[in-house]
Amino acid sequence: MAGDRVLLADGRATATWTVRDHTLHLTPFRTLTAPEREEIHAEAALLSTFLDDETTAIRIATA
Repeated sequence: MAGDRVLLADGRATATWTVRDHTLHLTPFRTLTAPEREEIHAEAALLSTFLDDETTAIRIATA
């Protein structure tokens, strides 16, 4: 897949993502509030299910 992989939350590009060592790594575009972090974590969980690549963890970096 070419280009950045973007995670959407509420229809907005919120973070980029990569998978390394069975962990889905998210890098937000800006500092997120606690509710926003919860929301992108939920979206990331759905994404990891879709990827079905034995992803065992989700990590959200600080912006």
